[in-house]
Amino acid sequence: MIDAVSKRVKSAPIPPVMYAGTVSRLKRALRVIPSNGVRGGLVDTGQGVVVCAVYGTVRRGRTSYFFLPSIGVTRA
Repeated sequence: MIDAVSKRVKSAPIPPVMYAGTVSRLKRALRVIPSNGVRGGLVDTGQGVVVCAVYGTVRRGRTSYFFLPSIGVTRA
């Protein structure tokens, strides 16, 4: 997912110094978070309203993390 975001940013007129450090720190942080079952993707939606839903359970070791159903709505 982060690599897809990096590709999009690289194709934009943004100097690498503006995003390289942030992407690197984000990758390190995401390695710590349990990623079982994590899915992500970028979609070219065009203009309009974008809706997403997040829910589920992730288990890491003897600890379970619960994600209660939540919905995000934004205007693109």
